[in-house]
Amino acid sequence: MYTHNHTHYLALSLTHTHTHTHTHTHAHTHTHSYTHTQEALAKRLEEIGMSDFEDALYRRFYDPVANEIAQLRVVLQVRISDESVMSHVKESRLINVMTHGVSSRCASGSWLV
Repeated sequence: MYTHNHTHYLALSLTHTHTHTHTHTHAHTHTHSYTHTQEALAKRLEEIGMSDFEDALYRRFYDPVANEIAQLRVVLQVRISDESVMSHVKESRLINVMTHGVSSRCASGSWLV
């Protein structure tokens, strides 16, 4: 039930602040912003099929480790990016060998490194 979509709703609920630039009081702007954020959150919960209880339970476990999760995501994204680059390099070398023939360097398999 807790898929990648749930993370998007959480990001929406934590980062979405909407204020109007009217001359209303700060309290009214804050209330409007809070109401708007709550409505967006409720809509997102409905989209992913999550109840308010499940949301509260998820937050209870997620919030204490949110920073570590964000850091891990960055590490994994860098790792995936590095692997993608290496895959592209290997593919380019293979295409080069296939079009230009095997050189003495490639015969040893070093082109796969």
